[in-house]
Amino acid sequence: MDPNYFMTVCGEGGSEFVKATRLSKAKFKTFLMQRYGPAIAEKFQNLFDWSQALDFTMYALQLEQILKNKDVMYQIGFDFFDANNDEKISELDLFRVFQAFGKDKHYKDLFDSSVHLDLTTMVKLLKWMDNERNTK
Repeated sequence: MDPNYFMTVCGEGGSEFVKATRLSKAKFKTFLMQRYGPAIAEKFQNLFDWSQALDFTMYALQLEQILKNKDVMYQIGFDFFDANNDEKISELDLFRVFQAFGKDKHYKDLFDSSVHLDLTTMVKLLKWMDNERNTK
């Protein structure tokens, strides 16, 4: 865990103040909302224990516990796509995710290359399946 990233999440200055800096639930939610929108921000912030503001060490420890829990990680992944909280991933949910990726140049490029690769692979598979059907 990078202390500079923690300072960014906290909305604070340089890493020399990391020991004194505390992350509140409100600051964390604001940070997450800017990146992922309100639904994901709400779900992700609820994974942490906010009985008190978190210092860098507590934030890192709680984050580590979250990342070690496969069930929680699967749920986070699902929740990321299920933007409308209907326990299903619909076309609208996927459109919202694609739209979110389109806002940041880095993610847009990553998304575009991933989609291109997926679509190219699907087209090749469909062509192969057509060839198999035609040869029988």
